[in-house]
Amino acid sequence: MRKNRYLWLTASKAKPGKEKEYNDWYDQHVTTFFEFPGLKRVCRNRNYFAFEFGDKVAQYIVIYEFETKEALEAFAKSEAAQKAKKEYEDGWADIGETLWTGWWEPVKTLER
Repeated sequence: MRKNRYLWLTASKAKPGKEKEYNDWYDQHVTTFFEFPGLKRVCRNRNYFAFEFGDKVAQYIVIYEFETKEALEAFAKSEAAQKAKKEYEDGWADIGETLWTGWWEPVKTLER
């Protein structure tokens, strides 16, 4: 059985005609996050079927996984996070839009 992890999820979408640039930017951006040793896994998922909610539909969900709440909180204060924030502020506006983001903690897991 896999241990539940603390998650940071970000829902976003590429600007029209910028999907390649969006994905290239994210591939590079993730290397900055991995400068923090407590980050265990990053998974970018593309929405292939969305219910109609207009412009609010996320094209991508990115999941950052941390072993503990303390690791996630330490990441937020880390040099890697500050560097990633600057990359976001400097390079994101022309290629993507963040719809929402948040930290999630395990509550309950059911398995078969």
